[in-house]
Amino acid sequence: MSKDSQFGRIAVEHNFISRRQLEDCFQIRDKLVSLGIQAKTLDQIMLEKGLIDPEERDEILKIMEENGEKTNIQIPGYEVLEQIGVGGMGTVFKAKQVRMDRIVALKVLSFHLSQDQNYVEKFKREAQTLAKLNHKNIVKGIEIGEHNGLFYFAMEFINGQSCNHILAEKKSLSENMVIHIGIQVAEALVHIHNNGIVHCDIKPHNILLDSQGIVKIMDFGLALPVGTRLKKESQQAVGTPHYISPEQAKGVEVIDGRSDIYSLGATLYHLAVGEPPFSGNSPMVVMTKHLTDPVVPPIKRQSGISPSLSGAIMKMMEKKKEDRYQTAQELLQDLIKVEKGESLGLESRGGFKTVKKKVYNKSGSRSAGGRRSSRPSTDSFMPTNKIRNLQARQKHDTISLMIAIGVVFLLLIFGGVKLMHFYQDPGNVSVVNPQNEEMAWQLLDEASTYKRLHPEDMEGAIQRYQKVIQTYPGTEAAKYAEKMLRDEK
Repeated sequence: MSKDSQFGRIAVEHNFISRRQLEDCFQIRDKLVSLGIQAKTLDQIMLEKGLIDPEERDEILKIMEENGEKTNIQIPGYEVLEQIGVGGMGTVFKAKQVRMDRIVALKVLSFHLSQDQNYVEKFKREAQTLAKLNHKNIVKGIEIGEHNGLFYFAMEFINGQSCNHILAEKKSLSENMVIHIGIQVAEALVHIHNNGIVHCDIKPHNILLDSQGIVKIMDFGLALPVGTRLKKESQQAVGTPHYISPEQAKGVEVIDGRSDIYSLGATLYHLAVGEPPFSGNSPMVVMTKHLTDPVVPPIKRQSGISPSLSGAIMKMMEKKKEDRYQTAQELLQDLIKVEKGESLGLESRGGFKTVKKKVYNKSGSRSAGGRRSSRPSTDSFMPTNKIRNLQARQKHDTISLMIAIGVVFLLLIFGGVKLMHFYQDPGNVSVVNPQNEEMAWQLLDEASTYKRLHPEDMEGAIQRYQKVIQTYPGTEAAKYAEKMLRDEK
């Protein structure tokens, strides 16, 4: 019996709470877990609801200690040692597989769900799905069984922590660690997708990091075959709100590996920034934001993130599947490049965009062959109403600029200033063109990568940021480099 179950049983038997109140508390706990929120213990929930006070909680704990109760789960071939986790469908225990003399994780379906054939089949499907997979970054399945109406599933035991627990302690992770985790999860997704499976619930809670730094994906309870068409009327849970892909949130689309890529993007976003990409007062609000709201680039919320990583995450989280990485292998290749400090050419997705300039020929007409920045325009990242507002402001600014130029020109003439001298002196004007912007971003990326790979040499990083500012003054990359230098002071 789990600690929560023991606590609840004693609370009811000794008339601290009613059985109905106990059931309500279990429902609250299970709901928190299903939403991807760190589960609270039963005594915490009772305290927050005002069902018991701290003294009564201590009294219940004392009774538990006096009884010396341990879990009474009895499964042939296993010695159950302790509870290590609680999920929406059951409890996970640390156990010893007697025959093999090894420690395993034992997932046991909740007894009341064992009476529901739909949940039993779902539980079996998870075990069968895991049995198809064999990869170093996926928790290994061992066996599934049933004893006296109790369904269990034995898995590889991981001595480590979930990314969810790590976030609770550290708020956010270093870029090196985010990339390290991202690469290993991407490797696992390549294997999962190649086997015709979509995980459907990639999130920090389902990513374990062992003591050797090896990442393991777990919990295939929501996994579906590639190409499954979701149906809203089934009311089937298909993800966790903070990390769910737009197509899963809609509930009416065919899903494939690109759904997992989006969820991994949202996960890496949370690991790097310290907060998920969207928040809200309810799961529905959060899911709606995944469908409608633009993602704020990670680099704009956490200055220590490199443009390349920010750009990769933004590409992973594109609303349309067609605009994301199309395969986990493609994503993996880019993450490896980020780890090596190579530029991906995705800086505009990462939060920085150059302004598209009109190029005129000698006759004064716009040239059809004018160079176009390789970065997407600002419009592609803004809602329609914001685009209209921006266009109106740009029109107003253009008129204002024309008037200002006329005034300055008259002042120059009547003031006797030699206009030609102004143009002949390159020190008087800073020309920013798309090519300079691209080269500036590459230099900035090198500086950010150097800082990440050589945290002990802050002076070297500062020199590299200063080089960006001096070589390409006036560029967006130079402005960002200036911000990085201010943050270091």
